[in-house]
Order: sequence, then C-alpha cells, then structure tokens
Amino acid sequence: MARIVAILLLWTVAFVGVARADVVHFVNGDRLTGRLVEAETGYIALDVANIGVIAVPVEAVEQIDEEGSAQDDVAASADSEASVPANAGAGRGDAWDATADAGATVSRGNTDAVDVALVFAAKRSGVHFDHLFDVNTARSSARDEVTRDQLDIEYDLRRKFGDKWYAVGNFEYYRDAIKGIDQRYTAGAGGGYAIFASERGALTTDIGISQVLEESMSARQSNPALRWGVDFNRWIVPEQLEVFHTHQLLSVLDSNQGLFWDSGTGVRLYLSERWNMSVRLDVQHETQPTPGRRKTDATSMIAIGAKF
Repeated sequence: MARIVAILLLWTVAFVGVARADVVHFVNGDRLTGRLVEAETGYIALDVANIGVIAVPVEAVEQIDEEGSAQDDVAASADSEASVPANAGAGRGDAWDATADAGATVSRGNTDAVDVALVFAAKRSGVHFDHLFDVNTARSSARDEVTRDQLDIEYDLRRKFGDKWYAVGNFEYYRDAIKGIDQRYTAGAGGGYAIFASERGALTTDIGISQVLEESMSARQSNPALRWGVDFNRWIVPEQLEVFHTHQLLSVLDSNQGLFWDSGTGVRLYLSERWNMSVRLDVQHETQPTPGRRKTDATSMIAIGAKF
C-alpha cells in the first residue's frame, strides 16, 4: 500500500510541483501574465503580481500559455487592468491543485480503533474538462493484529457543456481487509448538473450507470449499478473557513450486493495560503456486507493539511 501511495504522490508532484507564470491571450489582442487560480464556472481567473486576482469570461480568452516569462508581469498588468473585471472564484483555471491531509482518526464499526490516516486530493479545472483525483488510505495494528487496512482511490473526468451541464466518467478502486473486501473496481459514465457555482461555493450532482466488480472472502461478483453523486462546498468566511460534503450512492442491480453509500463531510480552516486544519466525518454503509461484517463504518478525523 505504501508503495502505491508513494507512486501516486510522485505522479501528482510532477504536475503541480513546478512554479510557473501563465499567460492569458485575449481576443482583443491584450495579454495578462500571472498564476491561474480558482474561478467560477465560465470564467478564467489570474493572480497578477502587485494587482491581485482578475477574472474574465471564457469567451474573452483566445489562448492560454502555461509557460511564460516573469518579466511579462509588469507590462501585462498595465495594459490589461482596464480591459477585464476583477473578481475571484471557486474552480482552478487550467492548472493542477493538490492537497494532502494527515491526522488522527477514531473509527467505529468493523474497525474500532484510534489510528492515523492520509487523505490526498488533486484537481485540474479547464475550459472544457475537469479532472478530480482522490486517495484515502489508512493502516494500523494493535498487539500484532491489524485493526485497519483500507485503500480507496477515485478518479472523475468531467466534460463541460456550458456553465451547468457536464458528462462524467468515473473509476474507483477500493480495498478493505477488515471488511473482507479483497478488491472492488467500479467504472461508469453519466451526466451531471451544476445547481450553483459562484465565489462562495458550488453544488453539483450527477447520475449514471456503473459496472461493479468485487472480489471478497466469500465470492467474486460483477454487476451493473446505478450511481448518484453529490459534491458541495461553501465558504462561511471567504478564503478562510469552508464547509464541504461529498457522497456517492451505488445501487447494484443484484440482490446479493444491494446498496453502497460512501460520504465525507467536514469543516476546513485555512491558516495560510498553504496550511489548513480540518475536521471531517466519513461514513460507509452497505446493505449487504460480507457475511460476519457490520453494515456501517464511521470515521472521525482531525487533520493538518497542506496545499501544493
């Protein structure tokens, strides 16, 4: 497990670890140099040195160069200040954004233990495509007995059609030795809708069809399923205090597997541009668990996080 996590971390750092200047070219011939930052749907936002965050509609952008020279900052800020409106947003424009949270957890259900867990997430938002990548892993032991051994990897690819609608393809790998699940693969596709997206937060939901392949201590099963997902965040204090919630519900079209529910809810306090603290509750529920296992697992986590 540690080897897999290390590879994933190195893969993400390769994309997000190198600082650069981004250059936005406008249809009117102007250009602006800075660092692409979060923006609401339909906008591109750039953090310009000595000016701040400037956001413009996607229609006004002709081209984005992800590698520019630092000397462009001064000249670009002067000739573009009057031609674009200034407002910040909530979705990073065409650049990778990664966070890693590590903290103490208290688990109840199939695992009754206090241990340490790692939650890693990376996101890239572009004009037409969004990439969302998450890793949740935990392993602990007591008195030479494994009390928790879990790995959850998720990837979503979204193709946006305007400001509201998008198509989505998703993949998930899940393993939990305590629950008797050797491995579970889920792959599917569907459509989604942004109920709202602004500087203060966003709420999206999607539905689709998936295929679930599970190998457990009792059987190997492969069945189609209906999937419903929700992703929500809201700034209580802009750029400082945020609440968030994500969940997915899988309804497997086979009575032997039933329903899978997986959710994460919490509050995140940003101490600086890089560091944050969070409190979260993760809940996993299965209506037809592996024989001898409980239906529900709940994990509370207090963590320190870093943004890359």
